[in-house]
Amino acid sequence: MRTIALLAVLLLTLNVSAQRGAYDDGTKNYRRYDPTERIAIGISPLALLDTYNGSSYKGGISIKPIKSLRITADFGAYWPQLTRKLSFWDDMKGYNFRTSVGYYFFMMGDLSLGLDYQYKKQNFNYTDTVPNQPSFVAHVDKFVHVFNIYGSYDIDLALNLYLEVRLNLGVRYREITNDQSDQLDDSVIWYDSYSGRITQGKNFIPNINLAVRLNYVLWGG
Repeated sequence: MRTIALLAVLLLTLNVSAQRGAYDDGTKNYRRYDPTERIAIGISPLALLDTYNGSSYKGGISIKPIKSLRITADFGAYWPQLTRKLSFWDDMKGYNFRTSVGYYFFMMGDLSLGLDYQYKKQNFNYTDTVPNQPSFVAHVDKFVHVFNIYGSYDIDLALNLYLEVRLNLGVRYREITNDQSDQLDDSVIWYDSYSGRITQGKNFIPNINLAVRLNYVLWGG
């Protein structure tokens, strides 16, 4: 019983120490505003440069009901003009959504571990060719569900402004409809995220990617 009581006191002492450290002026690399952060808004700048899945503008909100827990939701849509310049997709349309729940370790205030879910709906055209045949335009409808475990690290840029760098590891489920699937077995040009031709069907593939989110704290309390 004494051992259990001693462990409880030790854990409480460590937690209080970490809470105080989070108020530090930066000498211990803790975010100064972290203890009072409640609501922040953020954007995902790397989404604009996605050469595989299409260029999208994405932003959202983060809520921290308690210091160690953050809930995030982001929404986005695709930019067809920039997608055309960065990839092989034409007339990209659709939207995407991402939500996550992360836990901050009390001894490392900038490091968190969490769960992430993403959904993407896309339709686009691209030009392909097969040997000894004229080129053709394929129309693709694509639905993607992504389930990740992630680790993230927050980097201070200025007061109330920080950068979250996140590594995602998980699996994605894809449903693809392609009105030219019969010709793609012999196609010369084909592209898609990770591996596999853009043929009609449903499949699971591994997912690993790096995400960056720029956050600004609106309200603390």
